[in-house]
Amino acid sequence: MGVQIKIPYGKGEVEFDIDDKRVLGVITPAEIQPAEDYGMEIERSLKNPIEGPTVEDLSPRDKTVAIAVDDLTRVTPTHLILPKILDSLERAGAKRGDIKIIIALGTHREMTPQEMREKYGASVVEEYEVVNHTFDDESNLEYLGKIAGDVPVWINKEYLRADIRIVTGNIIPHFNAGWAAGAKILLPGLAGEETVGRMHVHSSMTTPNGLGMDENPTRQLIDAFAEKVGIHLLVNTVITRNREIVRVYTGDFMKAHRQGVEFAKKIYGVKAPGLAEISIS
Repeated sequence: MGVQIKIPYGKGEVEFDIDDKRVLGVITPAEIQPAEDYGMEIERSLKNPIEGPTVEDLSPRDKTVAIAVDDLTRVTPTHLILPKILDSLERAGAKRGDIKIIIALGTHREMTPQEMREKYGASVVEEYEVVNHTFDDESNLEYLGKIAGDVPVWINKEYLRADIRIVTGNIIPHFNAGWAAGAKILLPGLAGEETVGRMHVHSSMTTPNGLGMDENPTRQLIDAFAEKVGIHLLVNTVITRNREIVRVYTGDFMKAHRQGVEFAKKIYGVKAPGLAEISIS
């Protein structure tokens, strides 16, 4: 007898059979009820930040704003949270022309205009300035010294020079950082090539397997980078296995993220039936 296995791949699935005698178990995230109304959950979070300011508190009138968003390789429901952030900014007095959305690519390839429309929504791409981060162009970067001894802080210049800096992301387990999101959108997301390279060397030496670890050397490095660069407001989501929003966490980039991690453990912290010789994920 075989066990039929389905694994998400791109926009579809890969399906195959394995002899049931060789299958220790199929581990999936826990089932959990999504938010009844995604828009209301996002608005609730924006109005009730965790140890951080509301958008109104940031007083965006006559100020420049940079919003860091992740790319198409991430499952963050940016098309849902970004319009709410933009609406809040404009209600608080921000001018549309003063808002810049920066795609935190890290060292990934640039997104195409069509991919931007699919990821962020056509109206956002048409009405706001959306730009790709270029990690290997020093004219687009600024140097702020070093952290952790030898890790240079090269950061996207447009993000750094904005009066208000907002970051987004989605909280799921991550092999090196323990959990995704938080300040990870800056490092490696908006960092320079040398910084990303040093981060990966540091990570391979200090955190060979930090999956699901709340605090580890890689996460500490990421947070130190963010402290150096600055984040005024974080907006992170926790979603179901079907990519439905369950909860949104807004506020201080460390405290809001860590509260989100604690909640995400209820979904992704599933106990394995044993130690497998081969794991497929």
